[in-house]
Order: sequence, then C-alpha cells, then structure tokens
Amino acid sequence: MAVTKETHTASASWTASDAADIFKDAFIDAGYMTDWHDSFTAAGYQFRVLKIEHDATKAYGSSFYYFAFSTSECGVSLASGWGSNVPTGTEFLDYHRLPSAVNGINNNWGATSLAISTSGGGFGLSATSNLLLDRYTSGDDTKQSWFVLRQGTNISRPFTILHKNTVLQPWLDLSKGVISGVSTVDARVFNRAGVLAFRQQENIRRALLFGQALRGDTEITFASSRFHGIEYNSFVYQGLGSQSNLTTSNYGNATANTYGGGMTLPVGKTSANPAFTTDYVPICTDLPWSPWTPTRLADDFAVYMHYASNAIAYGNRFIVQAGTNEWETLAFANNVVVNDGASATFLARVV
Repeated sequence: MAVTKETHTASASWTASDAADIFKDAFIDAGYMTDWHDSFTAAGYQFRVLKIEHDATKAYGSSFYYFAFSTSECGVSLASGWGSNVPTGTEFLDYHRLPSAVNGINNNWGATSLAISTSGGGFGLSATSNLLLDRYTSGDDTKQSWFVLRQGTNISRPFTILHKNTVLQPWLDLSKGVISGVSTVDARVFNRAGVLAFRQQENIRRALLFGQALRGDTEITFASSRFHGIEYNSFVYQGLGSQSNLTTSNYGNATANTYGGGMTLPVGKTSANPAFTTDYVPICTDLPWSPWTPTRLADDFAVYMHYASNAIAYGNRFIVQAGTNEWETLAFANNVVVNDGASATFLARVV
C-alpha cells in the first residue's frame, strides 16, 4: 500500500501557538492523541505536552513529551511523569530540566531540536515565511508515521514518536523505566559508501535501554548528546561503493568507526560481478528500525541506495512502475561520485 501524505501549514506571520497547532493537527491525524495533555507558557516558549500511554497498569507505562515552540525554534524533551505544567519526579532521573529552565534549543540543547537538517546542521525558523509540517502515515501499518519540518530551503530530518499501540519488546519492564520514543533518520555518505541510520534522541536516567549511561550526570548548561540529541544509532544500513581501485573508499573507511557497523544492503553491480547482467539495486523494506519494538518498518517505507545520479532532493520520486509503484524521498545524502558511489535515501511509497 501507499502512505497517506498531508501537509500542515502555519502561514506567515505565524506565532509560536500557530506552530504548536500544526503539530497538534499532525499528531491527531497520526493517531497519537485527541488533544494535548497540557498546554502552557514558560521561559518565553509555548509548551505542549504529548502523553503516549503504552501500559496504564505500569508505574512508567506512559511517556510524556513536552514540546517547546517559539518563532525561531522548536524542540522536545522527555519526562516519566507529569503534573500541572511541570514534569513530576526527580531532576535528571525523571526529566532533565523544568520547562521554566529551558534556555535555547538549537544552540544550548535545552531539548532535542526538531529543526535539524538531513545533513545534521541546525537551522533557525522565521515567522516571516510559511512553516510546513509534512506527515507520512503508513497504509500498511497506520501506527507508523514520519514527519518532516520545512521552511523555505530548510528541510528537517524525518522524525517520529513511538505510537501508543505499538507492540513492545517483551524484555521492556515499564514498572522500572520509561520508553524514550523519539527517533530520527540520518543519511550520510562516507567516501563512496552511503549510510542510513535510525537514531534515538531523548534520554533520562529513568529511560530503559539508555538511561544507565547518564549515571552521575547533572549537566544543566550544556547537555548536547547527553540528555537531548543523543544521536544513538539503533539500526544502520549501508550501501558500498564500486569505484575501480578504490576499495577502502568503497567500504567507506570511517563508516564502521563512526556508526558502529551496520547491515550492508544487497546491491549487485555488473562492473564488479558479471553474474549480474543488469545492476541490482533494490528498494529495501521490512527492516528493523527501532529498539523498542519487534515490529519492522512498514512496507511503504524503505531504505534505498541510489547510484545513477547525485542530485537527489526532498520530494524527488523514484518510479518503479509509473502510476502503480512510486516512492518519494524523505531523507537523502548525495555522493560526490555518480554510478560508483552510493547516495543514501529514506523513502515513502506515495503511489
């Protein structure tokens, strides 16, 4: 099946509340909620709280995501509990900082910024032009949605939040810790290799899987890659290069060191293996993507390594069969070499 794509727009001159509203509409349509769990103003930001209830019978069965919006930034933080306009529990254990203490997102990492480009750089927002949030919801598994924030030429990395009805891994004990379900997709190239990584972004000590890494950490002024924007890879996919006499570059060199290895996709190139009469470069679906669930990536989302061009842009289509099988680009990284270098992409089937 194909995804449902919808664009939510805050028209210039939009306010922080308008920005929050396009997220609200997108999250309702994705089946995350019927309304925000809480809404308030603090530290110059509009805050909105999304409650994702995975298991109401467990002490930490709900994850609370508090989003901060201004006319220049937007970001999200995780809490294991929520009261009236504030997270509950203990600082660093159950939340990182109170909303009143958030002081900058893109620069100070007071939250995980959602305005991070596919190349990894942050970008500021401006109320003088339209702000767009694209929602892609799977037709095969409606619990899977990916979002892309756009303004002008600035395009964010796709991001998602684990749906409340997603089947969880059996070893997760929500009586002991909370799920940190904010994930992004990161596309990169290393020499001739392409790499597509699914990444986890939010952490507190109470978080299962990642929380123990924060033992003793009480950093409050600069928490990059600690509590927010942790950039922790859960699953990594690689496409190797095939440039003659550049074997180490074809492997990517830095790929294994930077990304901790990964699954190499089954590309076959006629230039290297004559058993292939035509190049075999499949659009790969049904892949593991999240450490929280055994449910694999829906069949209308895919990882693809493209070799025939290196001018890929957001929204470009790869057409398997016109009118019946067409895929749109959500994330990409263009290799400097055409044909022999892999350009990494994350795709959604739109037809």
